[in-house]
Amino acid sequence: GHNVVTDRDAVRRHIGVAFQAPALDIKLTVQENLMHHGHLYGLSGDHLRQRIDESLGSIGLRDRARELVEKLSGGLRRRIELAKALMSHPSVLMLDEPTVGLDPKARDDFWNLVRDLRTRTGMTVLATTHLLEEGSACDRIAILDEGKLVALDQPSVLCSQICGEIVTVHGRNIVDQVGRIDQTLGFDVETQGDALRIVAADGTDAAARVRELLGDGIDSISIARPTLSDVFRERTGHAFTTEPKMSGAA
Repeated sequence: GHNVVTDRDAVRRHIGVAFQAPALDIKLTVQENLMHHGHLYGLSGDHLRQRIDESLGSIGLRDRARELVEKLSGGLRRRIELAKALMSHPSVLMLDEPTVGLDPKARDDFWNLVRDLRTRTGMTVLATTHLLEEGSACDRIAILDEGKLVALDQPSVLCSQICGEIVTVHGRNIVDQVGRIDQTLGFDVETQGDALRIVAADGTDAAARVRELLGDGIDSISIARPTLSDVFRERTGHAFTTEPKMSGAA
């Protein structure tokens, strides 16, 4: 409801942002970091103290308020960044690569916290990520390739647009068998690292035919439904990579 060019201050009052780069002073306590951030929004006195208490309570870290940030783990620091972003009671929360550098458990904990906040407050969350599995949990995802929008829809809808199942074949020198599979079975085969990737209407049938053809040359075969990585490949013509220019999800 506000013009982002002519009414920038009003826009800023409605958004909270957690940047990819750390924005905490590690020599200050958690409470002091939030206090100084609150001053930027014109908060002071009891109102500021209430907002700090609310923000820390929303991420379950009230008991860490007086601890120095430098004593906290990477996962806890990201949660403090989130608490800062919540200080203004935003209707839109923007998260820029919020889980970069976190281990899998800390990453899961962070997103569980964000989903809980969204459910409780009704705020909109806009996030960028280079981990496509994180995008799978979004209501809607935009996939970018070198700055161009290549897909925009619900993750389930995008995945359903790829007809068939994905068969992945691992084995000794398996990548040398692309031509043989193509000529004998007529499947469209691609290399995926040291494995083969086949998109087939019936994954079970395709796997059985490939196993019959290659026999002992196969170590393993897996069958799966299409994922966002498959959507990316389908829309761009190349595999997904984690290089920053390649993709973003929202």
